[in-house]
Formats: sequence, C-alpha cells, structure tokens
Amino acid sequence: MNPFIQKLGATLSLIGMIHASVADIAWAQTMDTGTAAGLANTDLFKPNPGALYGNNNGNVEIIGVSPGNSNLSLGPSDLYFGAAPQTEQGGALPEISTYEDLYAHRDQQIGNLQSGTGNFSSTGSLNAEAAALEVLRESNNIPSVSGDSFLVPSRDLMDDPNVSAEFGQCIVHQIQEEITHEYTDSVTETCDTLGIDTSPMIAQRQYRGPAELFTYVWDNGHYCQHGGRRIGVDVPETCGKLSILQAIPEATNGGVVRAQSCGGNRGCVELVLDMNNQPHAVGINFTVRSNINLTRANLRFNQPQGTPHILTYQGGNTWVPNEGRDFPEIVQTKGQIQRLAYQSQNNIIREPPTGYYYELPRYGTNIGYEWAHDSQGRVKYIHWQGARLTEPYVHMNSFTHGEWTYYPDFSYSRPHSLNGRGYGIYRIRHGGGSSGTLTTRLEFTEELFTPWVFNANRWAEIQLLAQEQSCNVAYTVNATAQNANGCVNALIGSSGQSGQICGGDIPVSPFDALTDRAATQISVTPICNFGGVDEDGDESFTEANTCTRLEEDKTCTYMGRECVEELSNGQCLVYESRYSCG
Repeated sequence: MNPFIQKLGATLSLIGMIHASVADIAWAQTMDTGTAAGLANTDLFKPNPGALYGNNNGNVEIIGVSPGNSNLSLGPSDLYFGAAPQTEQGGALPEISTYEDLYAHRDQQIGNLQSGTGNFSSTGSLNAEAAALEVLRESNNIPSVSGDSFLVPSRDLMDDPNVSAEFGQCIVHQIQEEITHEYTDSVTETCDTLGIDTSPMIAQRQYRGPAELFTYVWDNGHYCQHGGRRIGVDVPETCGKLSILQAIPEATNGGVVRAQSCGGNRGCVELVLDMNNQPHAVGINFTVRSNINLTRANLRFNQPQGTPHILTYQGGNTWVPNEGRDFPEIVQTKGQIQRLAYQSQNNIIREPPTGYYYELPRYGTNIGYEWAHDSQGRVKYIHWQGARLTEPYVHMNSFTHGEWTYYPDFSYSRPHSLNGRGYGIYRIRHGGGSSGTLTTRLEFTEELFTPWVFNANRWAEIQLLAQEQSCNVAYTVNATAQNANGCVNALIGSSGQSGQICGGDIPVSPFDALTDRAATQISVTPICNFGGVDEDGDESFTEANTCTRLEEDKTCTYMGRECVEELSNGQCLVYESRYSCG
C-alpha cells in the first residue's frame, strides 16, 4: 500500500481518538474525580507516537499528510475546541519522546489528582475540575469534524481525476526485470531506563500551636502577664494553659480574677472570679483562641450556703443551680469574647469566703476562731479573732451578734479539751457587698499540627523501594515551625518545660525518620543506587536513563522495550529499550 495512504489512515485514526476524548471528558465529569482518576490509571493504551506526530512550538504536527508529504500543524484550539493551551508550567506537560516516558509522570499526576495535592491542590498551578468544566462550558457549539482543516488534503486527493482514474480501472501488467538494491546493515542497540519515579514527593501540614505564650513572672507570688496585664496563678505551668486565651482575662466592677490548674488534667485551666464583697454584679471577660480545640466549658459556684444568685451571660440572665452546669454556648462561640457576670441576689457577705477556714485556738488560749461544743452538744463558747462572744451552754445552730450572724463550719473540727468538739466558724451579714466565687473550667485538647497531606500511592511506592533495598529515602525540610530552642510552642509543656514540647514528643508519623520533627513541609526522595548486573547478566545502567544518545540519533529507530527487573509488586524497576541504527 502507498505509504502516503498508510499515514493518512493513521492520521484519521488519531484524530478520531482525539475528538472522542471530548466525549470522554464529559462522561468523566459525571463521576467523582477520584473514580475518574482511578480509571485513567488503568489505561494500557501504549502506541508509539514518533511515527505519527511531533511537537512544533506547542502545536501537534501530523507527519507527512499534506501535499508533497509535508507536515500538518494543528493548534490546541483545532483539536480541543474551547480549551486554552497549556505549557510546561508546574510540570503539567513534560517533554517526552515516547509514551512510555509519560507513564511515571502520568501516574504521579493522577495520584496527586486523587489526593488533591501538588499541582491540583487549592494553591497549585492547576485545578483539574475547574479546567475540565471550563472546556465543557466553552464546548457547547463544537464545529463539525467535517470542517476541520486536516481533511482538506483527503478531499483534494479524492477530487483529483488522475487518482480517480487510477482506482477506477484495474489493469494487470507483468514485467520481468532485474532490480538491484543497495543497503547498509542495521545494528540493534540497547539502553536502559528506570521504570520508577525518582522525583521528590511533597508532604505538608500546618502548625496551629499558640502564636505566643503568656509570660510567667514572680512578684511575691506566681503571675502570668501578657499585653500589659497580668493575673495571679497557682503554678508557673498554668501560664502555658492560660495561653488558650487571646489575652489575660479581665475582671470588671471591682471583681478579682485568678487562674489555676485542674489537678492532673493536662488539658484544662480554671478562671476563678471573686465577688470581692462588691454590692453589685462583678464580671469576667475572656476570649478563647479560635484555633483551640475547646471540648468543654463548665461553671460552678462557691458562695454562702443558701445564698441565691444570678449569672448574666452576654447580657442575658441565666439562673444556675448551686451545683453548677456545663455551658456549651462558650464552646460553640470560641473566637468571640465571652462576658460573664455574677451577683448574689440578696447581697450577702461571708467571712471568710467559702473554701477557707479560720485557725482554731490553741489549747488554753483564747486566740483564733472556734465554735466549741461540749460533750452534750451545747455551745460552750464562740471565739472570733480572739474575742469570746458568748457562753450560753444551750443548743443552737447560729448566733447573731450585731449585724453579723455566726455559723459553725462542720467541714473542719478537732477534739476539744472539755470532752467536746471544736469547729471552724464563719459569719455572714446582709448589705454592703457580696461574697462568693464563680469558677469557669475550660477543657481542651491540643493538636499542634494538622495531619500530613501527601500522595498515599506514591508514599507506598517509596516505602517498597526502601524495603527491597533498591533505594534509600532522603528527607529534605522545606519549612519548619521550630523555635530557637529546637522545640515548638505548646500550651502543655514536656520534660519539665512550660509552654513548649521538644524531640520525640512532637508527632511526625508516618515520617518517623525526620530529624526536624517540627517540619511543616518536606520533600521525600528515593535515592537509588545504580550499577551492577541485571537479571539477564548484562551490565546494568549507571544513571536513570542511558537512552538519550539513541533518542537523539536520527539514524536510530525505536523498536520497543521490555522489563528486565521487577519489584515484588510487579512494578518494573528497569526497562531495556531497543533501537535499530544504521
């Protein structure tokens, strides 16, 4: 058959496949991206494009189809109506000479597409779904294929009367002659290419720990300070936990606020508001940082027994029982300022505040604070600040002296010298101010880093290479969150340090070989050891691709390739390519 007709048929087949791909794009958009990418990843279509087309300044060049065996150049708009041309920006279109060279790049890009990373991330150079939809939106009026310019040579050829006459009659001529051909022997040469992808895999995550920590100071007591304000705390480590707030909590209307730990609960801090004997409502304002994983907010009260009270939250009154309650409103509005106010409804002052007790007098002395019962349960005497208030020797539960009413505190007692018991004592009075505390307990979990984002399929390939000792894995840190101490700021410290964690306490899984465990972006690269002897006994290659010379030699024709070394999962490690040269 005439070579020109052969190439014309091949060209028509290629163009048919190109236009069919437009329908394939539309069909792919009816399924989710991951499924479409998975189907593309099983594509086994492997023609040799070298004999069909080339690249001419970004245009597809069909070889030998125009009159005079010249090449036909088609731009992207000729092949994909409405699609803007792409460049090699961001590795989108690599330079290739055979389809086989595209497979590793294609698999990596499909993996990135499935996981939404690399060029296909929200900040990448490509957005697969947006690009596909743009093509479909601009392709509503695709012109008929009959009008495409590549059919012009075919129509001109069939309209040629000489061609019609040639095919219209069949005449058989028998000619006997002697024909001499001169030829040069061809030589088959082989080369090797690496069948695996050795390009770096990018993995990244975000550090979302505290941007800044409250500072601990000692000033005849423990304090945390930040932004020009400070607050009393129980222990220095509370400053780290208190850093879940944007600023030091503020007490209003004469109240006093302090912060304290929650016992052995590492992810917890308490804000304690004291009414400080104010006659009006006192308040506390605070804001939990929006990036904190706040799990619970609980309010509890400590005020004179039987004293009714009112809690005001964000300006609205909320009646809260004495045992306290969870307050999900605070959890749901983190990142916003929280305003709490607390007031005893009947304005009662208590001395000392709940949670404290006055020292009982020593034996044989009249100093201290004590409510003393004799062996028959009668009140023997009441001491307040060293003064004996009464010796009634009667049964009673309270005693009023002036504007104060005194009560025994049965939570603390000791044996009395007169065959009785001595108890702690407190007093209350109405008017002039209120006593009591409002404790806001904030529980949280600290997740310093978001999960790693990477191509899981690509990571599995790299791990397999390392397991089979074909390659080593190298880690390059592109960005890190570590501070000057080699640690990262944290609300909950480690190794006795407040406000930072270091070393093995920083999670890096699954990249446990990282030396900088605070890394936020890394490149994971398989470093392969070339050389040696392959499975056929031939000398193996010493670089990733030894075929460059044969590819560039115009006297050499690519004949095909076969896999000469495989990994345990069936993936080809080394391809041997054959070229006919001469």
